[in-house]
Amino acid sequence: MKQTLEWRNGWLTVRLSQSLSEEPIMVHSYYPIARMSEFDAFQTHHGNMGGTVYQRADGMYFITRPHGIILFSLRDGGKTLPVATDQEPIKRPRGKDVRWEYGDWVKYTKSGRQVVYSGESH
Repeated sequence: MKQTLEWRNGWLTVRLSQSLSEEPIMVHSYYPIARMSEFDAFQTHHGNMGGTVYQRADGMYFITRPHGIILFSLRDGGKTLPVATDQEPIKRPRGKDVRWEYGDWVKYTKSGRQVVYSGESH
């Protein structure tokens, strides 16, 4: 699962991205931190927008800075619901005998199972 700081629908959010295990679809869920304009979000967090955030506790996230960390709390802590959810297809990589399996595009060769694309790393 990838977690990034994003602006969405009038909110500064933590975007959680993960692939579905049963089909090649990436799901992005946007969890609100604070209401703010897009301008304010980019002015305040310009160097961090789109950057990775790390979970500290239930509903608490942080980003690292050269001189410390910035801690974020979701609007309703661990009970926060997303303000938006998007889905996008994950393209099939080129290659013979490539198939979707448990959230990854994989291929079986004589040497065994090889992950061609991991949905969790993107």
